[in-house]
Amino acid sequence: MWWGANPAFLLKYKRNIGKFDVTGVFHKDIDSNNNAQTSGFIPLPQTTRATLAIERKFSNFGFQLGGMWGGQPLNGREFYHINGGANQRDFINSDDNWGAKLKVTYQKGTFNWYASAASMGLVANGGADQTQTFTGWRLKDNGSGNQNNFLTGFSYNFGSFQIAPNFLWQEPLVGAIPMDYTALDAFGNPIAIPLRNVTSDPFVVRANRKTVAGELLFTYDPTPGTWMYEWDNDRAEDAPFAANIGFVYRHLPTTQDAAIGFLANRSSFAFPNSAPAQDLWEFNSRIVSKLKNNLAFIGNFYYGNGQANGSDTRTIQRFGGDVRM
Repeated sequence: MWWGANPAFLLKYKRNIGKFDVTGVFHKDIDSNNNAQTSGFIPLPQTTRATLAIERKFSNFGFQLGGMWGGQPLNGREFYHINGGANQRDFINSDDNWGAKLKVTYQKGTFNWYASAASMGLVANGGADQTQTFTGWRLKDNGSGNQNNFLTGFSYNFGSFQIAPNFLWQEPLVGAIPMDYTALDAFGNPIAIPLRNVTSDPFVVRANRKTVAGELLFTYDPTPGTWMYEWDNDRAEDAPFAANIGFVYRHLPTTQDAAIGFLANRSSFAFPNSAPAQDLWEFNSRIVSKLKNNLAFIGNFYYGNGQANGSDTRTIQRFGGDVRM
């Protein structure tokens, strides 16, 4: 169902109860996928999870409430965390399996607004949120466990133009292990505490690192019947020219846990450190030009800074793009 997924079965059931839409999903991994090891896929431990979502509309408002239970096979696994400068040993328990999310939307005329909040236990990993909310925002709930988050944004249309600011706040319940952290053992001897990594620990702090971020997106789309953010817009767009430009700024005041790297023989290892705290920003743009029914040009461009996926401390300036016909 997605690249690198463990063999699993999923059950989904949806029905209307009065004025409420109720959906339940159950997902159980039945084996581990340890064969495919590439930089785009890290084998993950087996999981079991269940979710229940309830939706209801009231005039111009929409409400979505979801609850999740997941990660039970990880219960009992050990992890370390730093509390007030002291190293503490702990274990995943049933309290860490639960998560909840609430989303509110408002739509009237050319104005759309949403707000969402989530609180997810240490191993309550729901997966990335692929929901398209109003426009092409890049700041979304990453779906990881071990976090509280809040997002809100609005879009306003005037003529062929749209302006859409967006905001994200997220913070892990248990933070990353500080780099080069040393603790004392029972005999008072210093011992190095390694960073957590996804292959050895029940959870990590990576995409769910502490973040305060803002985004501003401008869109020009003279033919909204072929919406610029539809999944098949490359083919469906019929405008001679449609384009957007977005700016994303992320304040990242803390480090992360370790990423996984690969050697030439495709064996994997955990990096000893991670990228440091660093504020990141990026401009991005997508341009579509449909010259004829069977001739189009699509361009995607970006410019900003970035950090290493491993343990290098550099921050680089980068730009790139692609043009397709």
